[in-house]
Amino acid sequence: MFSEAGRVVAVEPDSLWVEVIQTSACEACKAQKGCGQSALAKVFSARRQHVKALLANGDSADHYHVDDWVEIHVPEDTILQGVALVYVLPLLAMIGGALLGQSLFAASEGKIILSSLAGLAAGVLFVRWVSQHMASKTTLYPTVKGLVSSRPAAVLPVTPVD
Repeated sequence: MFSEAGRVVAVEPDSLWVEVIQTSACEACKAQKGCGQSALAKVFSARRQHVKALLANGDSADHYHVDDWVEIHVPEDTILQGVALVYVLPLLAMIGGALLGQSLFAASEGKIILSSLAGLAAGVLFVRWVSQHMASKTTLYPTVKGLVSSRPAAVLPVTPVD
């Protein structure tokens, strides 16, 4: 299970909306100085996202308040299924479209490229359709594992000394 700490921004009867800061794995990588992905990660590293996290069995929303810090868990298989759905399926659809185009339009390179792009588009549309149908599955949502801290003290701004 992957876990993340976040700040509660809204409380619902059966779930919490938690604000998490999206970080990058590039910070722990040894090759970050020679990698272009690391430079992009630094530009987009502090994005805040709101995540709906379901309360665990027997937990009550009365225990949580806005600005509390909680720990949420996401099952590993959910992440692997998401990666397969979002990345692998459109790629396979594009390759399938290219192979279909090659068998239909043997020597026409432009038509093969168009058929591979059509396969990619079909794969993306299928991913969208599947994700809309999977949105109601509660097993795919993160779960709240507990309170990390209750309403932390305000952080004072640091002013430079001349």
